[in-house]
Amino acid sequence: MVRTQTVVCVPVFFLILILWKLERYEDEKLRFNEVVKKLRSDSNNAEKSSYDDDSVEDAGDAALAACRVEQQTLNTSGEIFEKSWWGYDAMIGIYKKDPPSLKCIPRIPPGKRLTIDSFERNFRNRGLPVIIPFSSLRHLGFETKALTVDELMERYPQKPNASIVYGANTADHVHTGKIDLRPALDAIMDASGKMEKMGKKRNFPRNEKMRMERLAPLGYQEPPLIRRRENAGNGRDPIFNLPSLWFGTGSRTTNTALHQDGGDNFITVFYGGKRVWILDPWSGEHVQAGCLAKPKGLCFAKRGYASTEALDQNPELEGKILHDEVKAGEMMYLPSGYLHAIKNHGPTIMINTWLVGCYQVGIFAAHGVEIERHDSVGFKWNKMGPLENCL
Repeated sequence: MVRTQTVVCVPVFFLILILWKLERYEDEKLRFNEVVKKLRSDSNNAEKSSYDDDSVEDAGDAALAACRVEQQTLNTSGEIFEKSWWGYDAMIGIYKKDPPSLKCIPRIPPGKRLTIDSFERNFRNRGLPVIIPFSSLRHLGFETKALTVDELMERYPQKPNASIVYGANTADHVHTGKIDLRPALDAIMDASGKMEKMGKKRNFPRNEKMRMERLAPLGYQEPPLIRRRENAGNGRDPIFNLPSLWFGTGSRTTNTALHQDGGDNFITVFYGGKRVWILDPWSGEHVQAGCLAKPKGLCFAKRGYASTEALDQNPELEGKILHDEVKAGEMMYLPSGYLHAIKNHGPTIMINTWLVGCYQVGIFAAHGVEIERHDSVGFKWNKMGPLENCL
């Protein structure tokens, strides 16, 4: 009798376990589908705003005014930053005269035109961040658009037995022609959203730099906000680094920890949304940022401060953190030196590009700072000589 009960109970137990797992899977699939449905709606609505020509010249002024607070005194010892990023001392010297004093990240209203003059005056020359809708740049010939799931699948159709791995923190200088992103799309649209590592490769691209022609189906254009120098003959003076392609999911493995970059940065979001946390350049003292090797162009916060969860829960950083969401159909200009962390809201597709050469740090060029610059093309850093050579 005992043997009979054991034989009956064991299959029943496994049957209950299987049903429970199926129920959990269906719940996760339902939540995932709701996220995708919302992303499709956001992408479709991204271009519906129309221009308001009454404020053509003032979009940048108004966005900055909405986030400015009474000018504060910049208090920083600089001691921890003896081994920090290469431009720290020069930038602090400028910020002491005109601290950012922001209560939020400035955001250009959808449909309001942002001119190059306004962008330079309010943000680039002052080293201040700003979020810009694609629609605000249409008058400058910028045609990049947010993309829906259906548009992405149409541009990258399914191919039989396609199996491709992608780079992570690498630069592809060799390959030409379009890259097939359909396997990567399938990977991030999967309900599990897991990133798989295969040595230095991934099942979807993570900071893979590639030539512009390879990104043609996405319709990516470089931001039209940087004025080319008059003495840059025949276009041989590059403005931007190779664009970096980032796919992400809601998984923690595809978030980006708090860090600083060595050059001004444009973040362009095609699909999904990214939550961004930023701290002023001198806040590295609070998070004990340390830089990787030479020339100190990439610096990461200490482990206890690095994650987005730690940023939200750390009382030391209360009042110092600015955060917002960069959605599909928007880009963010992030000046060099700002500490930033990024969290994906479900599946995301983003391209970012750093400025290089004489365009690398806008606030330095605007103030005529003489400093040894360190420039990166791909992942090779080069010492570029004094900034005065650019003026």
